[in-house]
Parts: sequence; structure tokens; C-alpha cells
Amino acid sequence: MARRKSISINRADRFIADTHFGHPLMISLDRKDDDGNPLPRLRAFDSMREHDEHIVEMWNSFIGKSDTVYHLGDAFFWKLPVEDMQRIFKRLNGRKHLLIGNHDTPEVETLGWEGIHRGPVHFKDAATGQKVIAAHHPLREWDGWHTGAVHIHGHTHNNLPSSRRSLDIGIDSVGYMPLTIDEIFTHMSALPDLDFRGVEIPDINPSKDAASGYGR
Repeated sequence: MARRKSISINRADRFIADTHFGHPLMISLDRKDDDGNPLPRLRAFDSMREHDEHIVEMWNSFIGKSDTVYHLGDAFFWKLPVEDMQRIFKRLNGRKHLLIGNHDTPEVETLGWEGIHRGPVHFKDAATGQKVIAAHHPLREWDGWHTGAVHIHGHTHNNLPSSRRSLDIGIDSVGYMPLTIDEIFTHMSALPDLDFRGVEIPDINPSKDAASGYGR
């Protein structure tokens, strides 16, 4: 079987995940688990407008118009009108690529991404040759795990422990910043060396919205 071709990444390329533009659950004060117990607020904004504006501002502070950025999924609320998606998308700097997440509807795919990817994507650091396997959902083990490849993902909203080999790059985990490959490696270097084949995954209760929503 032919090996999957890797996408070369350079020092200026950036990665981000879980922006969830227009998603009311992100700022809800009424989140509860399946037993009715209150859950902490995900993001401390008073309105969706404030939430979305902050993420756009952070994005454009780090990403120039000609820079390349890879979004690891869940870009927009799946119920957001496509006109609102387009309005936000056009404000975001960069040559934008999307790795499909579970909230990314067919309408999201029509927005004008430079590239759209499904399933794990293989990247290679152009300077060092380090392999990076990216996906929306976290993987317990990934291609190249035994030979030094590392893994980046979103989806878990900082509810899953990261390690020297596997990092949640969703904006809830990294202060809303899109990260370069060097910044990703720096984050990883400060973390414990966990064996994710043996880590017990926390019991994360889905929200009412997600339980009945798109992509579950």
C-alpha cells in the first residue's frame, strides 16, 4: 500500500481549531450535564457578537493576508445562516484550509477554503522533517506513533489531557491563538510524556445541543 503523502509546513503556517463562530452554547450560563448538574461556562463573553469579534481579532492579529492557516474543524455553529458564515469568513485573513469537524456542514465547505480535508492529515515540518498527524477528533494512536510522529487535534475543548506527543490546539486550550509549528512543539515540550493507549478518557457529557445536533 502506498504511503499517504505529507503536506509540507513552514515556520509561518498556523493551526487553529474549534472557533465555533455563532454558537450560543459557547457562552451559555445554563449548561448542565445529563443529571441536571450545572457545568462551567465555556467562554466568558456577554454576547455572541463579542465572542465572534474577539476570535476574529485574535485570528487577524497573528495571521496575515498571505499566510497559510489550517483549521482543525468546528469552524461555525451548524445552524448559523450561510450568509452569516460568509460574512465572518471573508473577514478572516490568510489562505484558509479546513479539516472537517463534526459541526462542519456542507454549507461550511462552500465558503471558499483553499483546501478541504477529511480524516487525519499528514504534515511534515519542512525544516526538521518532524511528522505531525492532524485531525479534528483526538486519536489514541496515530500513523507514525512508534517512529516519533506527534498528533494535534481539536474537539475536546481542553477536557482531555495533552502530552509531549498529543496536543489539543483548540482555542479553549491555547488562549484563542492560532499556533505555528514551533509554538506547538514548545507547548508539547512542557507537558508530561503520557502513553495515550493507557490513559482513561474523562467522562465528558454531551450538551443538549450537541446530543441532538449535526454530526453526532
